[in-house]
Amino acid sequence: ENKKILIEFIKFLITYDLSENTIKAYCFYLSHLFIYTKKDYSNFTVKDTEKFKQYLRIEGIKGNPLKMKSFRIVLSSLSTFFAEFLDKPELLRKKRIIDRTKTEDLTEKVLLFQDVQKLISLTRNGYVFGNKSIPKSENDALEIELAFIAGLRVNEICNLKSSEVSSRHSCIFVTVTKGSKPASIEIPQDLMKRLFNFIKVNKENKSDYLFNIIPIKGENQGKFSKDYAKRIQRKFSELLMVSGLNSPYNFH
Repeated sequence: ENKKILIEFIKFLITYDLSENTIKAYCFYLSHLFIYTKKDYSNFTVKDTEKFKQYLRIEGIKGNPLKMKSFRIVLSSLSTFFAEFLDKPELLRKKRIIDRTKTEDLTEKVLLFQDVQKLISLTRNGYVFGNKSIPKSENDALEIELAFIAGLRVNEICNLKSSEVSSRHSCIFVTVTKGSKPASIEIPQDLMKRLFNFIKVNKENKSDYLFNIIPIKGENQGKFSKDYAKRIQRKFSELLMVSGLNSPYNFH
């Protein structure tokens, strides 16, 4: 059964217009998941996927623990297989985009894949908040996608520049990270296309920053970026209220 589902998964990936190397990588790690668990895919549990990820990070394939860049591909392959192909997002734990609140009871406080899809849909179609009609915004949709799919933090989104988006390598180069070390993050081609279309439409943008953040020099240096970060967090809270997800989720 696992061989049959793997063939169907390959057909599914081809419809996504992914590169041949990306499809090979997804199938490679999925095959190892089948080997590691020794289970039929229909019997998988969230514990199986979590143990597999831990195994790759600590022991690795042939005794070589995966580096972060390769591990991100593993996360993307599992997310695509379980959440999109099998429509079973419950077999995955949340990504680091959403922070659990520091309370005693942490149950049922994570966003599922379909929840995030709902937020993205609201931003792309527009919605009503209170007495206000909020227009559709590709800007807001991309910020949520970058956080959920690429795992970017708020400050990384604020400081992302158009020049750091590379179609050649299907990745973005994040120069401002939590650890102050540059990072290369591979992202799906469909998101890459939306990013380049966004850059093309906004080519008159006077700032090199992807989301039109103009840096301030001197005493107020960095203030604009902090204000924009607060704007992202306010927008996220607003979307949660409109979608009915009135739980204390936060952008990380």
